[in-house]
Amino acid sequence: ETELRLSEQRLRIVTDHLPMRVSYIDAHERYRFVNRAYEQGFGRSRELLYGMSVPEVLGEGAYQQAAPYIRRALQGETLTFESEITTRESYRCYRANYVPQFAEDGRQVLGFVAIVIDTTAQKLEERRLIELSQIDPLTDLLNRAGFEARCQEAMERCRAIQATMAVLYLDVDGFKQVNDQYGHLSGDILLKAFAGRLQRTLRGTDVVARQGGDEFLVILEGLAGPEDANLISAKVVEAMQDPFVLEQHAVSITTSIGVTVFNGDKALLQRDLIKQADDMLYRAKAEGRNRFCTTGAVA
Repeated sequence: ETELRLSEQRLRIVTDHLPMRVSYIDAHERYRFVNRAYEQGFGRSRELLYGMSVPEVLGEGAYQQAAPYIRRALQGETLTFESEITTRESYRCYRANYVPQFAEDGRQVLGFVAIVIDTTAQKLEERRLIELSQIDPLTDLLNRAGFEARCQEAMERCRAIQATMAVLYLDVDGFKQVNDQYGHLSGDILLKAFAGRLQRTLRGTDVVARQGGDEFLVILEGLAGPEDANLISAKVVEAMQDPFVLEQHAVSITTSIGVTVFNGDKALLQRDLIKQADDMLYRAKAEGRNRFCTTGAVA
């Protein structure tokens, strides 16, 4: 017994100086050991924690996330997993390692060691960098990479609930002439103004991205049918006919739009959807610009 006490003291000295939470949970899902970081994290002394069940300490919501991993650890599996907890007030992310302890027979699992590291700051920084990599620096819209990520999500939702969505592929008619006549700075001002007017004309839920140059992409979700996409496209074409003021100059440009509708076809890939919209844009421009074109119709 003295040797066991000394062994626990040594373990405590080591683990109390670690920044991560370390605990030992027995086969009945009760705490038998916690380090100082665990005490501080839950605001309870180890004397109170010892003997408490995991649901009592974590709370039911967090326990439901951890329960499948706890069962696997108690079946003898070594695990590493991430857990995210989001409330109205906060967001936390943790990486957990569960290491089972076997009896001398090498088969019976007596419990497991849980090592939990708070990775919230790292996860938030990763998200920030991903978001930055998906933003067009000129217009603050999504860039092509950001659009593709959102489009894939929209297509998956569309397939799951049998909904209708559309992709619009736009470009600025007459952009090259403005750029050539007034310079690149005026061209940039026009692109930012076009992006702003496009966002204001569309619904708040619509996703807008800059493909590059004077080309833009839009995702329309929650459509009743193709006619909804046509109505929205017509509204955008009309909105762009008002002059844009660039520094001392007012310029008139228009937009051409290619429209393709998606109804959840499992065989259709995202690149096919964008290619169809691009083909419709080419056709709208060939028909005289300042219009939209959707499969089978020009307006």
